Amino acid sequence: MLSDALKVMLIPVLIGLAFSFVLEQLHRPRPLLAWQRRPGYLLIHSGLWLLLYLIEFVQFGRPWLALCLTSTIFYVLVLINHAKFNALREPFIYQDFEYFLDMLKHPRLYLPFFGFLKILLCLAAVGLALWLGLSIETALWHSFSVEQILFAGGVVLSCAIAMLLVGHRYASHLSYAPLEDFKSRGLFALFWHYAWAMRGAPALADIAEQSTLGSAAATGTQQKLYDTVVVQSESFFDPRRSFNMIEPTVLSGFDQACQASVLFGTLTVPAWGANTVRTEFSFLTGIDTSTLGIDQFNPYRRLVSSALPSLARAFKKRGYRTVCIHPYPASFYQRDKIFSLLGFDEFIDLKSFAQAAPQEQGQGPYVSDQVLTDKILETLDRQDKQPLFIFAITMENHGPLHLEQISIAEEQTWLTKPLLQDCQELAIYLRHLANADQMIFRLLRRFSAPLGATQDSSISSSARPVQLLWYGDHVPVLANVYAQFGFPEGNTDYFLWRSDTARESAVQTSQHTLSPQPMHVSQLAIELLK
Repeated sequence: MLSDALKVMLIPVLIGLAFSFVLEQLHRPRPLLAWQRRPGYLLIHSGLWLLLYLIEFVQFGRPWLALCLTSTIFYVLVLINHAKFNALREPFIYQDFEYFLDMLKHPRLYLPFFGFLKILLCLAAVGLALWLGLSIETALWHSFSVEQILFAGGVVLSCAIAMLLVGHRYASHLSYAPLEDFKSRGLFALFWHYAWAMRGAPALADIAEQSTLGSAAATGTQQKLYDTVVVQSESFFDPRRSFNMIEPTVLSGFDQACQASVLFGTLTVPAWGANTVRTEFSFLTGIDTSTLGIDQFNPYRRLVSSALPSLARAFKKRGYRTVCIHPYPASFYQRDKIFSLLGFDEFIDLKSFAQAAPQEQGQGPYVSDQVLTDKILETLDRQDKQPLFIFAITMENHGPLHLEQISIAEEQTWLTKPLLQDCQELAIYLRHLANADQMIFRLLRRFSAPLGATQDSSISSSARPVQLLWYGDHVPVLANVYAQFGFPEGNTDYFLWRSDTARESAVQTSQHTLSPQPMHVSQLAIELLK
């Protein structure tokens, strides 16, 4: 009978589906238990699980093997979800699937956070399931006719589609707070709703109206043409606010820069530990990403166009040449295409650093902040008549930091007391932070900053005054450190320094403006245009 094959499939299907709800509870974050969720979310979860099961069944024709493979795939997603949440305090969402391709191109940025041992165990589990399934279980097409198997598969497919249609009909409003949406829906339902939210084109005109740059670009009061350098410093924030064992001098240059700046303080950014483009987009466009709905997670994917307000384009309208410098492949996040749409005349990427001296041993795998400083100053020296806007994105302090090594002697340089063995990544972070601090000192000294050293006007890069804006894109990933000492608030730090006011403000410190409340990164760019 046609239903015989369906009966054989029914038990592994029911067992696997029930087991999937158990697997979700094995790691953090944990969604609501199955009976606590809305029926619609349970239907979506079940429908997607059945589709995945059917794909595996079609390949091998073995119901129990399909159960093992489907459960393994789902559990791998649960592990990825746990790894991302542990590092970034955000669950794995549909938009993150595109990073699988980036993982193949840039494995060091992603794989270590998941764990090489976990990767091997997952591969071993898939291999073991295949070997056992193919060796022990007999494919159904040896026992049933094609019509019976097609009927069984058709029933499963029909049930899956019906579950998805009915479940989606009764879905509630998305908060676009991934953790909240995950807890209420579960992993599969979260994928479904975040994927569905991508349908249709975004309303770019409405998004452009939200930019803080519109009126500032048109009516800015700035009378002088400053050579402008903006440094988006990787994982830069002042950790002394959060950890009391850090040597205060680690950011001595930053402290002096703040004392001589026209504006400084803490910065609210839409990223934690990674997802730099969220902060970057918000700064360059003046748009608060929290208003973007589903596009807030990677605004570069769909929102960038030549009609979007941008800081680079605002400077171009004032006669500037606009340059981005980033010592990493230009294709990452498609910056090679996106930055030209945002108004940059030139993009200096990793290829231009090919002849740079490598990092000293133990100093990290990326182009150092000091080498990047050389490139910034070299770019300024090439410019003469036309004012210049440089947007520099650093890489030195990019994780994963736990892959690097540090000596006890160097650890003592930045810490006032020893750390536990699994917290050494804090000392490694501080080593790179100190190098970022030296970058600040070098830039301001070149721009004739009165930072305690003898002022030498001959080191000024041009006759024009210079303004330097420095800010951090997000706090670093230091999972073991945070587990022991607690999480920082997530704000980064910034300062805006101008060469023509630094000499006066260094003497008359009352002119300094310490923002009492954190400034949002989307508001920061307009300060450059005032």
